[in-house]
Amino acid sequence: MLILEAKDLVKYYADRQIFKIDRLTIFEQDRIGLVGLNGAGKSTLLDVLTGSIRPDRGTVEVSGRHAYISQLDRCGQYSGQTLSGGEISKRKIEQVFARDSTILFADEPTASLDMNGIRQFEKRLQEYRGAVVLVSHDRELLDRICNAIYEIERGCLKQYRGNYSAYLRQKEHEKARQQQEYDDYMRDKRKLERAMEDVKRRSGSIKKTPARMGNSEARLHKMGSQKAKANLDRTVKALSSRLERLAVKDKPRDMDICRLEFKASARLPRKAIITAESLNKSFGQKVLLEDTGFQIYHPSKVAILGDNGCGKTTLVKMLVNRQDCIWISGKVKMGYYAQDCSILDQDQTVIDNMMQDGYYPETFVRTVLARLLFKGRDVYKKVSVLSGGERTRAALARIVLSDANVLVLDEPTNHLDIYSMEALEDVLKWYDGTIIFVSHDRRFIDSIATRLIVFDNKKLVMYEGNCREYFKSRSSEGRQEGYRERSMVLENRLAEIIGRISTCTQEQQLEELDREYRSLLDQLRESKADDYSGT
Repeated sequence: MLILEAKDLVKYYADRQIFKIDRLTIFEQDRIGLVGLNGAGKSTLLDVLTGSIRPDRGTVEVSGRHAYISQLDRCGQYSGQTLSGGEISKRKIEQVFARDSTILFADEPTASLDMNGIRQFEKRLQEYRGAVVLVSHDRELLDRICNAIYEIERGCLKQYRGNYSAYLRQKEHEKARQQQEYDDYMRDKRKLERAMEDVKRRSGSIKKTPARMGNSEARLHKMGSQKAKANLDRTVKALSSRLERLAVKDKPRDMDICRLEFKASARLPRKAIITAESLNKSFGQKVLLEDTGFQIYHPSKVAILGDNGCGKTTLVKMLVNRQDCIWISGKVKMGYYAQDCSILDQDQTVIDNMMQDGYYPETFVRTVLARLLFKGRDVYKKVSVLSGGERTRAALARIVLSDANVLVLDEPTNHLDIYSMEALEDVLKWYDGTIIFVSHDRRFIDSIATRLIVFDNKKLVMYEGNCREYFKSRSSEGRQEGYRERSMVLENRLAEIIGRISTCTQEQQLEELDREYRSLLDQLRESKADDYSGT
């Protein structure tokens, strides 16, 4: 059953055309993920489809009632209330699902939700009986919910069947086909150009009539030369015509992948660099942490997980401020990403901001910036004119390119579109220092993290593995399998520590390794006991 049909949609902002869509149809079983760069027009399209704003041209017809979870609190119903972003999002979601609707539009509905909130929203979407149009940077959500992905690029709407992973595969096939077409075009072009040069050379080498030749012979020679030259000139003209008719194929826009050699790792020993014991933190009557602790070893990539309001940002600030209850190696130099992007000089260009420390050569800096989607003339933009997403990417680049050997990142994926998130993942995977970060994005955590610090009832629990493995270990179906997988990870880590103990010569480092060995041994015993009991 057709629920929505839009025809000849055009929308401008000032003199800039945001999109031009000939026809868009949505049926009752459609679960559509809408993707595109920041500023591509995703939110504008939802506003047009829901009737919140009028298109400059075109029509939208909807059968039945629609529901809309917008990014902004347009009606002001929550103004004056002391609610967090997550609480407002949850109220919006509850109100929308309480209505009877045939199509649900949602614009970044999980942006302020913690991981449990995201999982609950995902479950509500799976149970929803109508069509869904979802703008989200949560790739895990797009994979689990969507059966189609619509992409807005340069004002055009392109449709792909399947979820987000299927969309990526189709994009890769498109890129491979474009590359093949471009390679074929360049091969044919070079072949024709070489043939033209060869014929021109032959035409130019035809000899003039020798001076000693008689008149009759000279006439015959000249006639033959002119005929041969005319034939060659016609060949050149024909080749030139073929070259002009050759369908031009553009080179696919992509950057060369090269290894990024960061300097962070070499300046820290492979041992515990941060230790917290008997950690307590409260605000008034609210207790966040109670007699707990953790250790972070170098190099590792650690994600901090927990519900909204549990104290994740508080813990990050305690680390950055080097509070007395937390021991941090004197060799640690932290690079801290705060969401206000205060690390950037607003009056300088992107490239000048990156070169301030002079820690890396400009060629390497430009490579990293290109990987973070600052290409060509983009590096000469002043920070003051950057969009929110661009400013986030620039601030993260500045930290990565500093002389910090431990990066502390508080919600680095906020304000980033999907493509920017994937670009950031690429850079952080190559970074060989230690990373400690807070994020609610499951795919981002799984891509980067090797360990977790989880807030659990005012305690901090260390977990060897990523987000997917952690939730699998907690689920009733996969708990025992999770215990076995965790035991395997712990055993591998234990074997590594034993090997390092056997070759260690420094007493202080030996003590650190011994402490980690005992801690891992205790975790392994608990894991195997849980596996045996089946609890």
